[in-house]
Amino acid sequence: MVGQIKNLWKYREMIWNLVVRDLKVKYKGSALGFLWSFLNPLILMTLYWIIFTKLAPDMRQNMPRVADNQDMSYALFLIASMWPWMAFQGATAKSAPIFILNDSLIKKVYFPREVLPVATVLSEFVNFAFGLGILFIILLITGYQPAWQLLWLPLMLIILFTFTLACSLMVSVLDVFYRDTEQILNSFLTILFFATPIIYSVHLVRQKLLGTYEDLPAMIIWRNQMLSHLYFLNPLAWIVPYTRYSLLGVSHLDQEGTVVAIVPLTVLIMLVGSVLFLMLAYRWFKAREHRIVEEL
Repeated sequence: MVGQIKNLWKYREMIWNLVVRDLKVKYKGSALGFLWSFLNPLILMTLYWIIFTKLAPDMRQNMPRVADNQDMSYALFLIASMWPWMAFQGATAKSAPIFILNDSLIKKVYFPREVLPVATVLSEFVNFAFGLGILFIILLITGYQPAWQLLWLPLMLIILFTFTLACSLMVSVLDVFYRDTEQILNSFLTILFFATPIIYSVHLVRQKLLGTYEDLPAMIIWRNQMLSHLYFLNPLAWIVPYTRYSLLGVSHLDQEGTVVAIVPLTVLIMLVGSVLFLMLAYRWFKAREHRIVEEL
C-alpha cells in the first residue's frame, strides 16, 4: 500500500489540474462564482429554520444557546451542521459516476484510477474551505465569540475528509460494476441526512430513545435501546456534532441541561476509525481497479 501511495503522489500535478478544471467548469459563466457553493446550503438552512422555528418548534427543544436569542441560536446551529454535511454529500454524490463520465480519458491515458475520486473530493473540500471563511464572517456578524474548542476544528476536518474520501472511493467503483449505484446513493443520502443530527440535536435523539423509562413495557425499552445503538452506528452522527461543536464552542445538552464537552477519547476513536476505513476502502478499490476499463 505504501508503494501505491507513493505512485499516487507522482500524479499530484494531475490531481491538482483536475481540481482546478472542476472549479473552473463549475463557476464558468456564473456571476456569483463560488458564492453559489455557499448560497445553496444557506437557502436550505433558511428553509429548515423557517420550518422548525415556526411550524415544528419541538424539533429544536433543548437547543444550546449560542446567540442572544433562541431563533438565532438555531440558525447558527443549522449552518454549522449543514456545511460539513454538504461537503460530504457533494463529494460522495459526484464521485459515484466519475469513471463513467471520464471513460474516454481512462481509455486513452494510464494513470492510477484513484486520481479521479481523489480530485473530486479535493475539489469539494476546496469549496468547503471557501465557504468556511464566509461562515466565520456570518458568525462574527452575529456576535460570535471564538472559543478554545475551535482548536479541535482542524482535526475534525481531517476526520471528515478521510471518511468522505473512503466513501467516495467505494461508490466510484461500485457505480462502474452496478450502474444503479448512483440512483441508490442519492436516495440513501436523503435518508442519511435525516438520520444524522443536522437539523436537530443529539440530545433530542437521546431524549426520545433513552429518556425516561418510567411505566414503559420492557419490549419498548429494549426496542428504543436497539434503535439508539443502530442510530449511533452512523459515523456522521458523531462527526457532524463534533464538527459543529468545534465551530460554535457548545455541543448538545445532557439530561440535566448542562453542556457536554468534546471527549478526546471519542475524537481519537473517530480519527483511528476513519483512517482504518480509508485504508480498507483503498485496498478494496485497488483490488478492482484493473477491471474498470473492461467494464466501461
